[in-house]
Amino acid sequence: MLAGAFALQALASLVGSNFLMVAIEAGLAAALFSSAKALDNVAESQGNDVMHLMEALRKTSTFFTIRIVLFCIALVLFLCAAGVAMSLAVAGSQSF
Repeated sequence: MLAGAFALQALASLVGSNFLMVAIEAGLAAALFSSAKALDNVAESQGNDVMHLMEALRKTSTFFTIRIVLFCIALVLFLCAAGVAMSLAVAGSQSF
């Protein structure tokens, strides 16, 4: 969980905007609230428990899929930035 938050923060800093971070976290929070509502329906309903449970699992799965995709995007951007920084460092050390 901490790695995902770090990756999202790295993604936001690469873009240079905290607005992006807030928008991503707000969207993820909305997905979690939707999942929580579906789980609440399991406890309150009678007869449709399995349907509500499957809905909750689907929504929770969507949340984690989004987190994984965002982490992968942030990781690729980080590796690209690190590669550029390393190539600039090598080019700078060769100029002396």
